[in-house]
Amino acid sequence: NTTHPLAGEHFHYREFGGQSNRFLSLAIHQQKPRFTAIAPDTTAVEISEIVDPDCQRRFSGTYAYRNRLGGRVVVLPLEFGGLAPGFASPGRKAMMKGIFHWLTDGRIPLYLSGHRPVLPLRVDHPRYTVCGLYNLSLDELPEVTAEMHLTRPVKSVERLDLDGHWRPFADFRQIHSHGQATISKFHYREPVYLTLHHE
Repeated sequence: NTTHPLAGEHFHYREFGGQSNRFLSLAIHQQKPRFTAIAPDTTAVEISEIVDPDCQRRFSGTYAYRNRLGGRVVVLPLEFGGLAPGFASPGRKAMMKGIFHWLTDGRIPLYLSGHRPVLPLRVDHPRYTVCGLYNLSLDELPEVTAEMHLTRPVKSVERLDLDGHWRPFADFRQIHSHGQATISKFHYREPVYLTLHHE
């Protein structure tokens, strides 16, 4: 707890997608997220800072560092449960994409674009990769892009139709290890399943 009025998180670190005066609100959530003041290690990189209503710094925010074993670590000062709805906001989604891009060294398994709640699922097999995409909103999404890191070339892609048959899927492209599928008219009652067959 703190007696300081905390208004937002200043997401300023550009290498993670932030910029000066880019703020993520802490005051719009029904259940206020619990906050912990953290004293980061001297080797850590600060991604954000916690500010008051006058945009003045009060505490360190999210930061990243490498541990003694060489692993990559990101620490957030906010409770996930209390902030849960906030992770669907465009600003925080951009922040989390930058965080996961750094944690995976640019090898995010599956990421869905857009500012709506969409759930990704990926399962890798020796000969193919299956991706499940679920629209959790109540609206049809005109277009969603699924980006994925691939270690093997893709020779063909199929999509499961509503009758349970796999059909060729053309809206996929791969450049080196980066794969991208474009889903049009993504209905909330119709999950999308793609199978990527590898060479």
